[in-house]
Amino acid sequence: KITLKELKLLTENLLDIHSQNQSQSLLRHSNQRKIIDVFGGLTSESEDVQKLYKEWKNLKDELLILESEGKQENQISLLDYQIKELNEAKITREETTTIELQHKQLASAEIQLQIFQEILNLLNNNEINVLTLLNSAANSAQKLVQNSAEKNNLINLLEESLTNVNEALREVQHLSDSVSLDPEALSIIENRLSELHHLSRKHNTKITELYDRKNEIADKYSTLVNFEDALKKKHEMLEIKFSKFAEKARLLSEKRKEIGDILSAEVSKNLSDLGMSGAQFKVKTVQLIAEPKEYGFDQIQFLIKTNPNTPFNPINKVASGGELSRVSLGIQAAISSKRILGCTVYDEVDAGIGGLTANIVGEKLRKLSTNMQVICITHSPQVAGAGNNHFAIKKTNSNNQTWVKIAELKSPERIIEIARMLGSKSPNSIESAHARELILKHQIDDKGKKTTNRPRGA
Repeated sequence: KITLKELKLLTENLLDIHSQNQSQSLLRHSNQRKIIDVFGGLTSESEDVQKLYKEWKNLKDELLILESEGKQENQISLLDYQIKELNEAKITREETTTIELQHKQLASAEIQLQIFQEILNLLNNNEINVLTLLNSAANSAQKLVQNSAEKNNLINLLEESLTNVNEALREVQHLSDSVSLDPEALSIIENRLSELHHLSRKHNTKITELYDRKNEIADKYSTLVNFEDALKKKHEMLEIKFSKFAEKARLLSEKRKEIGDILSAEVSKNLSDLGMSGAQFKVKTVQLIAEPKEYGFDQIQFLIKTNPNTPFNPINKVASGGELSRVSLGIQAAISSKRILGCTVYDEVDAGIGGLTANIVGEKLRKLSTNMQVICITHSPQVAGAGNNHFAIKKTNSNNQTWVKIAELKSPERIIEIARMLGSKSPNSIESAHARELILKHQIDDKGKKTTNRPRGA
């Protein structure tokens, strides 16, 4: 199972939706910065800054821990005691990895001997044993009067059983003789194991990890004993790392400002083409006064003013849903050669526009689709005619239920649908001819020539 929150995190970098009520990625500062970095070819430099920041932050965290530990006056005394205790135990890595197996082998020797002795008793040593009983059975079989194949087979089976039991007897005796009891060695191992168990519980670790634990304590002790030197060294490392980060971040910030100016001009031109006359787009770089972030010293903001006499404001505070879709389209058109997301969905991108502007919107959407998947929900015949694929969505009511049907349109259905969007009521209307031209206008091959396959329709 996957939660809605997890699904949102998973897909936020795959799908971007621009509609009347939301514009997902465009409003996030992180994505605005990403757009600048991708547009300016600064992705590699941005990753370098992030890497240096993480290294600097890790060093800073290590320094805080070191300073905290240095203030604990009793820490050195405790570590010194622990080291002496572990050193006196003379722990070796080999011993900690083999002692439990050695103990198991020695402890099981007595049990094995008892089992072997029980088997020997059953086979031969007891007053009533297997060998005695088999011998009696074999002798009795010899006394049978009839001389037949069945009698001979019975005798052979009993004699074979005697042979097998004698072989088993010799094997058990051999195994028993190979087991050596060493109570003294077992006692030594058990005492040593008890000591190691005590130490492992004391240091909250396993016996097999005691040797490494001893080394960890020794390293920590050495660090605290040489605390001042370690502290000074850590501060120097921190300053060097921050200097490298700051220099890279400063250069990145300067480039972002230059790229921001270029993108601002291109997007502003695109907005004019898209019917937002008088609108201006601006990329603002805000310097972070407090602690720097992993992306550097600046925060990117996308600003816009929709009228010449109004001030610039963040796009989410000024642009309507339809305008926001066109702002997004203007940005995407400017960076169309740099693919950021796999799929973009536009809704209301044609709100309040028509005529030539609608044609330009359709052309820009078609151009954008060469680098990513573009889904556009539109009521504009010019925009619909620019699509590579056309789907019609219809809603019907039946038996108090609402049904939504989506169907891909091919010629002539597509011509009929676009003609309907143009206001046609007849298959052979002027609007149908106009619809054909709208589709044909965009059917251009890689060399810019019109295709020979004209759309068919009524």
